[in-house]
Amino acid sequence: MCGILGFSDRNPTTLAMMPALAIGMATRGRDSWGVTNGYEVHKEARSILDGYVDLELSGPQTFHTRGASVGAVTEANAHPFEHTAPSGLKVIGVHNGHINNHTDLNTKYHRTFQVDSQHIFAHIAERRDLGEIDGWGTIVWWEHHPGEALPRGPFFSGWRNVNLAVCKLSTGDVVWASAKTPIEVGVRFAGVEITKTYNIEPKKKYMLARLPEGDWALLTTKGVLAWAERPFLQKAPERSASVINRSGSSGWLSTICNAPRCHRPLLRKSDVVCPACLKEVQVKLGVLKDDIATKSAPWVDPEGWGCYENLQARQLQDAY
Repeated sequence: MCGILGFSDRNPTTLAMMPALAIGMATRGRDSWGVTNGYEVHKEARSILDGYVDLELSGPQTFHTRGASVGAVTEANAHPFEHTAPSGLKVIGVHNGHINNHTDLNTKYHRTFQVDSQHIFAHIAERRDLGEIDGWGTIVWWEHHPGEALPRGPFFSGWRNVNLAVCKLSTGDVVWASAKTPIEVGVRFAGVEITKTYNIEPKKKYMLARLPEGDWALLTTKGVLAWAERPFLQKAPERSASVINRSGSSGWLSTICNAPRCHRPLLRKSDVVCPACLKEVQVKLGVLKDDIATKSAPWVDPEGWGCYENLQARQLQDAY
């Protein structure tokens, strides 16, 4: 058995909760621990209670405590795992659970993995069918796509027995753990409250994202809040909206586009628009090549979809 814990950002609230979260997850695994924020990976072959230090990582981060079942207790066998596919897609993630056909997968794909969990992230990176993995558990991971400076994620999913409580706090932060009790203890230390709780459902993919107003939220694969309060990026056709390019000049596109996934009218810089509307934005702003979307710009994908904030918009495209 292993444990997963994490939070949307490093701040006084989440740091105050960390002792309770670490103690709670150490009961699920004392052989090793590790942490990643999607960029950096740190892991040690000892209990999180013996080795934890604040590494001052920025942004969302997830920790793992390992109770070894398959594979020796070594630093290399500790989570998080990294796997880069021949396509260049790199995946970093953690898993709490068990894979029954670990040996068969090693044979089939000519792998030499010592830990069963490694197959999950190799399958994700290589875009293989996760259905051929016979097992259970929860996974949290990031994806680094070729040509993109920023990773997508963190994503959340699992199958069969999914043990992960995701809680939104009164501060707007989101905290997750393999059991809810450590979160409930942690909020007492931090002097905050749990405002919403959501348990990851099997075989669904979720993504943590920051809302324009600053709060964090869990998105389902259909791009709506997992707590179903309101659609994410809700349209407001009664008001026109400013489109701001990198130079700071503005244009106005207040009409609605009916193309699937197109977020016109543009209400904020992270909105994604279809190729036709993107070209109209270029014309409206009088910049056809330099400032606004050209196909060589990092925030325009090969199909011509564009936005003004590459990270969040590309994640939202994945979530749709």
